[in-house]
Amino acid sequence: MRRSSFLARALEPLAGTLWIFFLIWSGLVAMVWCMRLDARALPANPDLARALAWLLHILDPAWITLAAISIYSAIAEAEGLATVRRWSLIVIGGVVAITWSSVRTGYPLGTIHFTEHLGVMLGPVPFGIPLLWLAIILGARECALRLLPSASHNQIALATGVLSLATAFNLEATACHLRWWWIWDAATTHALSSAPLRNYATWLLASAVFAWFMREKSVAGELSRRSWNPIIAFVVMNAVFLLAHAARLAG
Repeated sequence: MRRSSFLARALEPLAGTLWIFFLIWSGLVAMVWCMRLDARALPANPDLARALAWLLHILDPAWITLAAISIYSAIAEAEGLATVRRWSLIVIGGVVAITWSSVRTGYPLGTIHFTEHLGVMLGPVPFGIPLLWLAIILGARECALRLLPSASHNQIALATGVLSLATAFNLEATACHLRWWWIWDAATTHALSSAPLRNYATWLLASAVFAWFMREKSVAGELSRRSWNPIIAFVVMNAVFLLAHAARLAG
């Protein structure tokens, strides 16, 4: 296993704090999403209403950011900052290219419009979108490594794509119909539409390709010393999406 750099050791307490904060924030997100709390439920007190409105405004992008940072930090401890930085640039650059092109041309995801509900807009794409997929893909890859410890590099890449695809299915209804992170075909139908099949095909292929470029130097025997945090974060994210979807159907 790589020896931790001085910077990594110095940031370890902060990473631990952010991890705990992510778990607490996940519980808050699940509560707000399942109860469908919004500005209409704010109290009459102006100061309290402003504070709660601000919390609701940052709720989603803060959660995605905490998830991405938590997973990034844990993998950096195992692989080194240079490696995880390179992997993150591959994923973030690829996701921005995919989503930007889809907003402008409709390909490859489909005709999509992103809202500001996932943070500040970077052109037509909010900063939370690449962080969302960074968390999903890195988390999915860590799960694949644990589930398939003897698998080849190509098999791990494919398994990462499959787990990312499952997450894309899991989050779609909540992201589009409940949280309004994005809207499909808004310019032509003026109504909520379902994600096209090519959206899922794109994330399956893209996630597998991104994971294929992630070659680690760790040997199989060192898997037992890798942090479980990325896997837990991946499971927690999917659990929150599933709970919100179930609450939406029940309501």
